[in-house]
Amino acid sequence: MHEELVQRKLDNVDAFDKLLKGSTVDFTESEVIVPGNQFEAWLGFVNDMRLVLGTQLGVEKEDWEDEVPEDDPQAESYFLLHFLSILEEMQLRATGLEFDGHPDGSSDQ
Repeated sequence: MHEELVQRKLDNVDAFDKLLKGSTVDFTESEVIVPGNQFEAWLGFVNDMRLVLGTQLGVEKEDWEDEVPEDDPQAESYFLLHFLSILEEMQLRATGLEFDGHPDGSSDQ
């Protein structure tokens, strides 16, 4: 089971890498179109990277973004974590499913 999980994670990295290498970016606007058959791999990769980075940073609460001072030596890593979170949310919203931004189904209201 462990080997299958590791292989699936590596396949997700490979799918993410191949699609990015085949994309063009004009630095004023960028759009990466993820084919339907690669969507799950992309979402899995982004989620895995977000979880790994959050663990390395010691993030334990949902409101971690409110607590990062600009002069924190790991501010760039927190910025990347924030970006990955936004990217994951954008991917989930692209599915057309209802998504309130909270994995547990709670809302801000």
